[in-house]
Amino acid sequence: MESKLTTSASQEFDDTDWRIVNLLKVNGRITNQEIAATLKLTRSVVATRIQRMTDSGSLRIVAATDFAAYGYNVLVALEIKVVGRSVQAVADELAEFPEMFAVHIVTGAAQIEALVGMHRFEDLSETLMPKMIKVSGLACIEVGIVTDIVTYNFDVGIPR
Repeated sequence: MESKLTTSASQEFDDTDWRIVNLLKVNGRITNQEIAATLKLTRSVVATRIQRMTDSGSLRIVAATDFAAYGYNVLVALEIKVVGRSVQAVADELAEFPEMFAVHIVTGAAQIEALVGMHRFEDLSETLMPKMIKVSGLACIEVGIVTDIVTYNFDVGIPR
């Protein structure tokens, strides 16, 4: 019996869909022909299934880089409180900084959380903070230095 999961995009994935997704996770550049040969399907079946999953918004095929491979040796987590300006406007401005890996609007004590990559610790005080203090609406910035990455998981929400 095939297991099925309905995603938030109302797309049902069966075992074959999951096997296709798993092959794409291992090698995002794998061809439909290679997937078909591995799973003993036709290329058109694979193409149709991938198209259905992407059209429904249940699957996106993206490239992810390893920030350390580009010389980013420091990862910083920022909690940012905003006053006197819309949170969205501040987040949008911060997202334009090339150092920002991720900018999230959140609930809680801070309104924005951000992950920042830097080549060296000195970049925080020499480059990033001088740029950030020019952003209108910043009330408080809490800085945390990431000391270890325990997981870097793109499989959130996928049954294991």
